[in-house]
Amino acid sequence: MLCAASIVLAIGLFEAPALWGLVDYRSLFQTRSAPWERSDNRPDARLLYTREGNRRLRPVLAGNDVARLSGGPVPTLYRCDVRHDRDGFRNPRDLDAADVVVLGDSLVEGFHINEHEIVTARLSERLGLTVANLARGGDGPQQELEILKRYGLRLRPKVCVWTFYEGNDLADAAEYEANQERVELWTRRPWWRRAIEASFTANSLDYVIRTLIRPEPRVPARLFTGRLAAHSGESVDLAFGSGDYRVESPREASPDFGRVEALIAEARKICREQAIAFVVVFIPTKFRVYRDLCAFDPASPCRKWRLDDLPAAMKEAVERLGTDVAFVDLTRRLRDEAAGTLVYLPDDTHWSSAGHRVAAEELATRWAALRP
Repeated sequence: MLCAASIVLAIGLFEAPALWGLVDYRSLFQTRSAPWERSDNRPDARLLYTREGNRRLRPVLAGNDVARLSGGPVPTLYRCDVRHDRDGFRNPRDLDAADVVVLGDSLVEGFHINEHEIVTARLSERLGLTVANLARGGDGPQQELEILKRYGLRLRPKVCVWTFYEGNDLADAAEYEANQERVELWTRRPWWRRAIEASFTANSLDYVIRTLIRPEPRVPARLFTGRLAAHSGESVDLAFGSGDYRVESPREASPDFGRVEALIAEARKICREQAIAFVVVFIPTKFRVYRDLCAFDPASPCRKWRLDDLPAAMKEAVERLGTDVAFVDLTRRLRDEAAGTLVYLPDDTHWSSAGHRVAAEELATRWAALRP
């Protein structure tokens, strides 16, 4: 009886913080969960989720390009200091006005590096302007449009920069309505069910099952790794294990592309009515930048992956909006820098500090021409 009571008491001590909403064990055990399900976020019908403001985080992120590879290097743990403003965006202070607002997802938010290295901070330093980072990890075009309406316009910017990441923005746009339904269902869940999903018992059991009993299938790292011969003479292995690089058919003819084109057109209309210059920036994947610079294993499926003409299609779509819309394709500039500099993280899909620097330099160099 004492032994059983001790076990129950011990479990109760672990479960009490989750029951009171003080701890979410999904974070500790890295349980997959949607952003609106996390304890520090709030469900939102149009944004899908909003963040708790005025927070300081120190996340530890592992390289997502090697998460499903076996026999390769241990994933790098990226640590950084993250501060959120009152609205939950990665800005060092609350902003009541900004010269430039930048919309996007995790590529622009830059969780893997420190705040003074991200593209918006570097652009602000180079131009001497106030640049607001309104990007959030996981956001798609519909959320970015809502952020422009809800947060961007009230900053009275002179320029709006809309970034498009080819790796997942089309998929995010396609999944948006389904995610809205999931948010609606989540808000209806009783408190006790949410407490169970955040509990120590549920998440520890899930961790044991997915790591020991029924782990996810993995593929050999050598098949999804390219060797880059750097200028220094040393070779660098770049992993391509995420789903951002697999293109089954040309995406420029897909319904998802038409959907994104319509969203960009709506954002441009809003900006034009407010006398805000509108700029669209195309962000390529790591594979588009490094494919021709890497040597792959003869059996690697990466050798057969195709590159569609999405950058040109996006350029044409922006040109159809009118001459008052500027377009910047970062592909060529990133490729020019890629042979001698790692502009993407070697084991992750995101930019390195150098990638953020290159993007800011390209935008700053072309700034005068970007403002009609």
